[in-house]
Amino acid sequence: MAKLTVANVIALTDNIGYTYKKFAEAIGNTNTANTLLGNMQANLTRIVNFDDPEKQRYIQDSYLEVIENVVATQPLVSYFRPIIGALHLNLGESVSNFMLDNKATTRLCPEFALISNACGYSVEPTLVFPPALRLASYIKDNPEGADFTDGVNIDKSVFGPANIEVVVVAKGNGDMDVEVSGVDEFGRDNTWTATIPANSPQGTRIDLENANGLRCYDVTGIEVSGGTSGDEFHVYTKADRTITP
Repeated sequence: MAKLTVANVIALTDNIGYTYKKFAEAIGNTNTANTLLGNMQANLTRIVNFDDPEKQRYIQDSYLEVIENVVATQPLVSYFRPIIGALHLNLGESVSNFMLDNKATTRLCPEFALISNACGYSVEPTLVFPPALRLASYIKDNPEGADFTDGVNIDKSVFGPANIEVVVVAKGNGDMDVEVSGVDEFGRDNTWTATIPANSPQGTRIDLENANGLRCYDVTGIEVSGGTSGDEFHVYTKADRTITP
């Protein structure tokens, strides 16, 4: 039998991560519409005005029990532990060591890392690209406060650094040059730049470029030139790829 290659492992771990993601999305929570828990909660609130209060309480309690049982299985670790354990057994070493030994340049998806860590098989953070995270926001001449708003940081205990991008919220006349200050993959202060064209539609994504092609761990400041008052954008991490089943 041929040995697993890095490409095989990436395909397998992406599949595990994708399945976990879809499973978690389908379960949702009691506030998310069209999910298992959301629908359970919606039905729970519909069960009112029964002729027999005792029967009403009985069916309400049954819905509550389903909700509690589903919540108790989160984060679905028990479903995924066998396959993740089998993957490590097949490799004869941890996924992290396999990737390092084979000098892999493709990183593991964040969903796999989260579930693998939860199953007790820790993954080296630098081998994992982070999920979509809003690192910062900016509103030019913000009438309600500071133009720059700090966002979340990449958790270095779980994920590696990321390429970053601008996501336009609102853009008026005039091109806007953006310079983002932050912490690069070596822990040093660095900058990333981009130009947002005039009248870019909401949702436009533009890569932020570093002069040396370095990834980012954290955004600490934003400076702009040009543009129009009210121009607004976010800075997000950019996934290495879209995972598929």
